[in-house]
Amino acid sequence: MVDPKEAENLQKLKGQRNRPKDKDQEANASVTFILLVISGVIVLAIGSMVILQQNQWVAGQKYWIINRASAISAYVVLSIVVVLGNILSNPRNKEKWRLSRFLLPWHQALMAAMFTLIAEHLLFVAVDPKSGILPSQLWFPIHAKFTPGAMVAGAFGLYAMLLIGLTAGFRKWVKKWLPIHRIAIVSWVLLTFHGFVGGSDTPSISWMYLACALFVLISFWMRHWFSKKINRAALPGTQSYS
Repeated sequence: MVDPKEAENLQKLKGQRNRPKDKDQEANASVTFILLVISGVIVLAIGSMVILQQNQWVAGQKYWIINRASAISAYVVLSIVVVLGNILSNPRNKEKWRLSRFLLPWHQALMAAMFTLIAEHLLFVAVDPKSGILPSQLWFPIHAKFTPGAMVAGAFGLYAMLLIGLTAGFRKWVKKWLPIHRIAIVSWVLLTFHGFVGGSDTPSISWMYLACALFVLISFWMRHWFSKKINRAALPGTQSYS
């Protein structure tokens, strides 16, 4: 004889399988939106270069200024991308918040903006004779003149982000893209170390690193706290308090 409660659970599972795909999970950033974001970053960089070139007081530092501006912007955008990723993967988002159709396009577009800013940062590091890094050393800057350890951490953090971005972009063919995506927090830690230790302007913007770290760690903690709460509630003899 079939247990009525078990039959009810089986019926629920069957209903979930037959239910149409949740539209909240289908939203993706359009190619046009991503290209607009990338174009905006490039136009801003070119405009800044023109303005700095005409200013005689900072013309000699124009490479350094754009280098630092792009690096700081890339780090802030990276932190926002990680926070959005933690919100999107939070179990509460799938059950109650349902923010994916709003946040996923921004998560993807901001990742494209981040890579554009990083490319801009590397370009101006390469052309700046005062950077202490030769263009041929960018891929593995162990021989950098200043803080080589932080420079190498930045290189590995970038490689991890490239792996994350590529596997997510081709997730239809890369079945293990999600476990790879979860190393984003490791990449963020490496890039935080890179910027904090390697940045020549860290003393004046340490508050920025602190604010970014606070938001990233809170979103990371909330995601794992809700996951553990749901896992405990699913155990036999336990009760959900959500």
